[in-house]
Amino acid sequence: MKVAATAGAQSVSNAEAIIRNGVIIGWDEDGMSWNDSGTATALDGETLVVEYIRMADEGEYSTTKLLVETATNTYTWEDSPYSTNNDWSMDPKTGIWAKGELPGDDGSDEPVFSGGCMSFTTPSNYTENICFKERDLSGKSIASVLCPEGTQTNGSDEFCDNLDGNTSTFQDGSKGLDVSFNFNFDLYRQNIDACLEADEVESSSCWHGYSGTNSKPALTLEDFIAYHAIGSNHAYIGEKCNTAFTFNSTDKKIIFKKNTGTCSSSSISSISSSDTDLETLDYVIKEVGTAKTKVLVSGVPDIYRQGNPNEGVSLAIGAKLTWSPVPTNLAGPKKTNTANTTGIVIMGGSLIPQGSSRKYSFDTGDAKIGTHQFLDSIIPTQNWETYPYPTSVNSN
Repeated sequence: MKVAATAGAQSVSNAEAIIRNGVIIGWDEDGMSWNDSGTATALDGETLVVEYIRMADEGEYSTTKLLVETATNTYTWEDSPYSTNNDWSMDPKTGIWAKGELPGDDGSDEPVFSGGCMSFTTPSNYTENICFKERDLSGKSIASVLCPEGTQTNGSDEFCDNLDGNTSTFQDGSKGLDVSFNFNFDLYRQNIDACLEADEVESSSCWHGYSGTNSKPALTLEDFIAYHAIGSNHAYIGEKCNTAFTFNSTDKKIIFKKNTGTCSSSSISSISSSDTDLETLDYVIKEVGTAKTKVLVSGVPDIYRQGNPNEGVSLAIGAKLTWSPVPTNLAGPKKTNTANTTGIVIMGGSLIPQGSSRKYSFDTGDAKIGTHQFLDSIIPTQNWETYPYPTSVNSN
């Protein structure tokens, strides 16, 4: 969602004031759905996810909720059927993967504030710096800011249709936030489908990672590459599988092609070296840390950046695409393949090199970051239930 110029110019935030006031992060998530009875499912779908974070002297107040349409066409907030944080990260010194956005993060690190920035340092001395810039939305028309192309979309944009003729304005304290992240280490992350860890979701309905030559999920990069050889098989990354890829292992090349279909109905039946709409990049297999963990690293093709402008690898200069076998020890992968004793899965990931900056702009993209007053202003215009902010530290 691109916002209008009326959102206003950037100014440097007071990071401590922003995070103590409370920040919301909203985005659409594929494959996170509930059925009409409120039971968690793993059906295809797209759901608005809103995460809330507020830091106080007594600790952190945080929660993540899904917006669910009820049988009476109203919208309510529900707990996620599984964790919305699917990130696993690797300690670059040891090469060990573990669940969490940062390696070695045990939740004990306290923020250090400096002007518009704050930083977190884990017990392993890995530091993440987060900086804010803000746009003051107080008193501005919600429709004019969030629907710059108009509020009559003939059903193509329910959000803006609901604002047609609505003169509501943003509350005092409403701010749109631009946020940048950088790290003092090479950050390897891989997104592991959290469906694999949920007791109430059958593991057979989850994705268990990329396939290998034995018709089961691949356990090694060599098997992953061999199965997805050009002319034989291809796989997908990106929103709704919008980017297909395959390998030429002889020349150490990864070949990308745009998928104009979806995951369940792809426009691509095969990829041939004679195709004219390909994008080809080099890949390398790195051995990371004392464990010499293998990671396949590729550049980010323009095809992917254009189709996935909000992804971290699209937003960070110098970022790379990665694939790596991650021993999750989750039950789902073990059930699929009894030989997989450590629950290995290979799913798409990223490398953000030390010093690179990943930026999220309020101006562009579907993901939005703002103060809680930004969300509170929107809710009455959309027939959404009031957001259930946590009333105790680390409440969900």
